[in-house]
Parts: sequence; C-alpha cells; structure tokens
Amino acid sequence: MKTTKQIYLLMEKKGRELAALAEGLDKIIVTEETLRTMFDGKETDSVNASPILEKGVSIQVRDEIKDYLIFEVMEREGVSFKIHCESYQEYCGKEKKLPESTPLWAYTADISVSFGEEISISAESFDNAFVSVYRKQKLFEKADKYMRENVEPGTQNIIGFIRVMAFINYLSEHPELKEMENKADVGKSRKKPSTDKQTPRKSPRTISLNGIRVISSNETLARKLCSRKRQRLTEAWSVRGHYRHYKSGKTVYIKPYMKGNGKTIPKEYKLS
Repeated sequence: MKTTKQIYLLMEKKGRELAALAEGLDKIIVTEETLRTMFDGKETDSVNASPILEKGVSIQVRDEIKDYLIFEVMEREGVSFKIHCESYQEYCGKEKKLPESTPLWAYTADISVSFGEEISISAESFDNAFVSVYRKQKLFEKADKYMRENVEPGTQNIIGFIRVMAFINYLSEHPELKEMENKADVGKSRKKPSTDKQTPRKSPRTISLNGIRVISSNETLARKLCSRKRQRLTEAWSVRGHYRHYKSGKTVYIKPYMKGNGKTIPKEYKLS
C-alpha cells in the first residue's frame, strides 16, 4: 500500500475514534473572529491561562474547518501546566474528496505551558499519521525531519486554547466587566411604560412537569407547580475553574473539579 494512502487511512481511523471520545466531554466553542478580538480594549499585564476544566474539548470554528483539541490536565504548578492533547479537524469545504465533516487526526502530544508576562510552550511525545507511518516503515530520518519542520506549525491551535483559557479566567477575575455589559443590555431592551391604564388580561401559562404539560391561568397554582422539587438529571458534573471574590477584597482562584458521582451530561461553553 502506498505511503500517502496509509497516512490518510490512519488519519481518518484515528479521527473517528477521537470524534467519538469528544462526544462525552464538556466543550468550549469559539469562532475565529471572537478568538481574534476577545481582548480588544482590555488591558492585561499578565494572564492566567490555566485550563478551566480538568478534561474537555476546545473547538475553534473557522470558515471551512472545525479544529478540535481534546485536552486533559496532567500537571498544575503555579504559573505552569502540562496537558495531554489529542487533536483532530473536520473540513467543511472542498477537501481531498472526503465526505463533509470527516474527522481527521491532526496530532497527539504532551504540551507544557508557562504563563505570566510571557508565555512559553513546548511539545513532547509528538505523534501523528505521518510520523507513525514513517516510523512503521523504519524511515526514521524522514520522521525526524517531519517533526523538526512541522511540530510548531502543526500545534498552532494551542495558541488559541491558551487565549480562550486566559479570556475566561480574565472575565472571572474581573466580574465588573460582565456587570457593566449586563446593565448596558438591560438599558437597550428597557421598554417605555405604557400609558394604557387598562389591566391586561392574564394568559394561561404552560408548565411542564416530568414530561406532562399543565395549562392554567391560575397564578397561585402555577407558582406552586413551578416551585416543586426538580428531578436531578445528572449525578455528576464538572465545575469549571473560576475566581472567588471575598468581601475583604481578597481574590482566590478555584481549580476545576468534578462534583457528585455517577453519569454525567456534557456541557457546552460558547464564547461570543
């Protein structure tokens, strides 16, 4: 079998495996435009780029490609961390005669990051379809040459990942920014008071309880139905990393953790 065909078969096989793995993980989704402009107008001397989840998927959406980075934190220490990465891509345009949205393995690596005023990134244990096939064919010099030329450009989605983590942590550390945005939105949507003194007729409300729909215009009944204890749908969930603000003015970073035991339902965080 020709080398090129072996490479693309491995890319597709591993890509489908990673896509299946990503289905069960929390996801952080960001568009290319948002990624590029998220820090516009914000002053930052240093950044906290620590991952807000212990394990999850960072998805960067561009015009013709979705870039997936499955990450798991291996180490955290001060202003540095190390993550194990499994990356794949889905091409939504005209790409090598493949069906639309076919997941293709991009790379696997352990990435070490140090952050602060400057950011340092290094990759270890890098592997992808090209390197795997070359090594399998005992073309070690070719594999080494490929790695020297392609590891840095091939892992560029790590830059976007760090930027997203830093931005989420920045907003958590500066809650006043979010409060200002919320007040501005409320001001825009506030309607002028009606001059009509006639009391509007109350419309029936629809309340859904465990799949059963109840329709009633009785506000007392509606309130009682809505206040009934909800049934928990998930026994475990991830709590993302965040800053805790105390009345004394002290700010403490809380690392991400899992809460509860049992089945989990993946969550999505969309940045816009």
